[in-house]
Amino acid sequence: QGDPYTVLPALPAAPAPAARASWRARVDEALRNRNTLGAAACADGALGPRALCEAVQAFLTSAPNPILVCDGGEFGQWAQAYCQAPVRIINGMSGAIGAGICYAIAAKIAQPEATVAVLMGDGTAGFHLMELDTAVRERAAIVAVVGNDLRWNAEHLIQMRTYGPQRLIGCELAPTARYHEVAAALGGAGYAARDSDSLATALRAA
Repeated sequence: QGDPYTVLPALPAAPAPAARASWRARVDEALRNRNTLGAAACADGALGPRALCEAVQAFLTSAPNPILVCDGGEFGQWAQAYCQAPVRIINGMSGAIGAGICYAIAAKIAQPEATVAVLMGDGTAGFHLMELDTAVRERAAIVAVVGNDLRWNAEHLIQMRTYGPQRLIGCELAPTARYHEVAAALGGAGYAARDSDSLATALRAA
């Protein structure tokens, strides 16, 4: 027990509990692997989540004053694992999804000179995609990246693991959805990317 202003600065000087040494070693190794392992190639040539995140990270590294917003969901976990910025906003421990666009708009209004990018899955985008209209009206120029795998993937994986493919229910999303066209229809600009090069081009254009 103690005053937080006194305790928190002192914590880094405290020795780590010996009982956690093996766990800390595993965490350190996982962090090293996250930053050094090559992107896993997708069998069908599609833009996988690791390759997508690496393209976004390259964009963030070169962008002035980057702010990264990672929404929730399965894709949000990839984004949080592989993308970094000096300022990063995530969906928090509650696991709530869908507010990423709203966070990004607020961040851009708070710091107009920042490059604000928000990453979300296609399921997550369905919650507040119309807020792109707010972004246009408020002149809050954000870059929204939607990872589209045509499903609620967190639920898909849970159902596959627990019940098998014969009991996959309600996880699919429409292949006809055109999220980039929604952005354009609301007064922004929309780009579709199917590989790392076209994604890099789209990010620069955005």
